[in-house]
Amino acid sequence: MNTLKEIVPEIIEWANAKGILNNSEVTQLDQMRKTQEEMGELWVEIIRDDRPRIINEIGDVFVTLVIQCEMRGTPPVYELPNALTLDLIGRHSATVAMGDLGASITKLWQAIGHHGWDKSIVPIDLAIYDAIYHLNSVAAVYGISLEDCAYHALKKIQNRTGEIINGQFVKDQ
Repeated sequence: MNTLKEIVPEIIEWANAKGILNNSEVTQLDQMRKTQEEMGELWVEIIRDDRPRIINEIGDVFVTLVIQCEMRGTPPVYELPNALTLDLIGRHSATVAMGDLGASITKLWQAIGHHGWDKSIVPIDLAIYDAIYHLNSVAAVYGISLEDCAYHALKKIQNRTGEIINGQFVKDQ
């Protein structure tokens, strides 16, 4: 199995190659919109109880958060041991874990704001790590690792082609 220490640099390399990073047309708010889109897709698969697709969607959300970290210049998640430490007390269902993840994503929206980063609400780096922590909790509810989900997402997007439209990478059909 690949570790996040191996997977995260490949995600960053992919994002650079696709023009998502170091591109004035792509903002943190654009990336946050992509995270929100992927969260919606994850909810759909949880409702359908489609485990293989849940794995893919958890990985997709993770990819967007890794890109958000890179945009911010924050340390990679694998360098922060508490971000991946699980405390599943009280999280007996995907609904509870997704509720926690949703609250984290809301904090991230507040931190980024509609006009850029507003650190008076919540430190953005903390919001990103909090979201990754809760995403890891969602994976754990299904008995899967965040590493497996990230690996599946990376393999899915690795050879994907597309272009930047309105600040987001849009895959070719």
